[in-house]
Amino acid sequence: MSVSEVKYRRPLNSEQIVVLDTLFRYRFSTNEQLARYFSKQSGKAVQKRLAILEAQGYIAKHYDGSYKLRGKPAEYYLLPKGARVLREKLKKEKSSLIITDQAIKNLYKDKNASGSFIAHSTSVFNIYLSLRNLYGDKPHFFTKTFMNIEKYDYIIKPLPDAHIALVVGDTDSKQRKRFFLDYSEDDVPFFVLIRRIKKYIKYYEEDEWPGDVFPVVLFITESPRRQKQLQRRIAKELRDAYMEDDDMIFATTTIGALAASTKEADAIWQLVSDPEEVLDLYSIT
Repeated sequence: MSVSEVKYRRPLNSEQIVVLDTLFRYRFSTNEQLARYFSKQSGKAVQKRLAILEAQGYIAKHYDGSYKLRGKPAEYYLLPKGARVLREKLKKEKSSLIITDQAIKNLYKDKNASGSFIAHSTSVFNIYLSLRNLYGDKPHFFTKTFMNIEKYDYIIKPLPDAHIALVVGDTDSKQRKRFFLDYSEDDVPFFVLIRRIKKYIKYYEEDEWPGDVFPVVLFITESPRRQKQLQRRIAKELRDAYMEDDDMIFATTTIGALAASTKEADAIWQLVSDPEEVLDLYSIT
């Protein structure tokens, strides 16, 4: 693509803006993930769109010879120029997604982001895609970049990977249920997870959540082995804090179980309070 073609290209269309929006929310994505997001058959369906955005300096990608040898796809990320264009578009639309100057400044780090950070970001995007496959667009999925503004300074720090809002019940008994979601790879030291559990319990005890009902805490692990280990430890921490079963609700699953699920009724969310019981996200109790 020549420089003149890039310079005089017409303004970005709605689908290109959605790509910028998605990269802002999730930080990194492969073309296959974006294809799934747009309900396309393969990554090739979005490749031209990505190439145009890259040529215009709105996005960039991590890709070198080692990726090709390993058969690893490129990981795309948003550049500050793309974020500024997106911000103007969102302002015109009066969107609830706010892009601060600090958020744009943070994007400069993505060029040198670590492999583990990139992998975690793409895993969180996969989690969202799996949830959307199960529940459609009913759950509202807010990522760290969405929550990392002063308006949401009451949310636990460090921020969870996502905050999910879901309307449940029929017309006469509608409720909005909320969830905090954290994903943990197996190579994360277990003491980090213990510290996170304690942080959630302290956050609950200090009554910092502004709503009447504290969000359900969802942990997603990489493997069933780590899930069982985590279940036992959460139960211990709750006992040590003299928590009743209905004070705080924790549930766990694995990223594989979530990806393999095909319907809402699949029993994937295991309650910590009773490992034989399954959490129904749509329960209004």
